[in-house]
Amino acid sequence: MGKFIKLESYKGKPVINEPGLEDCERETAFYFSARDAKNGIIRVSSNHAPIVRGLLKHKDYVPEEITAIKHNFRDKIIYTAGRLPMNCLRITSSTGSMSVGKVITQSARCDQSASTDRSSDKTPDEEPETPDVEKIASKQAVAL
Repeated sequence: MGKFIKLESYKGKPVINEPGLEDCERETAFYFSARDAKNGIIRVSSNHAPIVRGLLKHKDYVPEEITAIKHNFRDKIIYTAGRLPMNCLRITSSTGSMSVGKVITQSARCDQSASTDRSSDKTPDEEPETPDVEKIASKQAVAL
């Protein structure tokens, strides 16, 4: 395996699972700070090829980091980290089979900006409402 290469942008390079990693070592993480939640942003990082592939093709995904390796004499992407609108994440209580494609969606709901400023709807006396993260998350979807 070659050394890690930081890419500036995604230009259709192939995505693979990092050679030598066991299945249990491939991870995807979704996280956000209070500020991110207020702005309707969720951060995601993954080294699991199907998720990486889907994120990089997602029209609303903003990559902040893309890592590749030289594999068989070609650069191949093995990792990405970046941002998505929170309304692209699907959280479900279903105990059924959950495929990678059911986690991040290209649905029309992703077209709507989660960070739309609704403060103009308030009268000057009212305090701007803090988003209810659980309520937002329960209505969201992210599909690859």
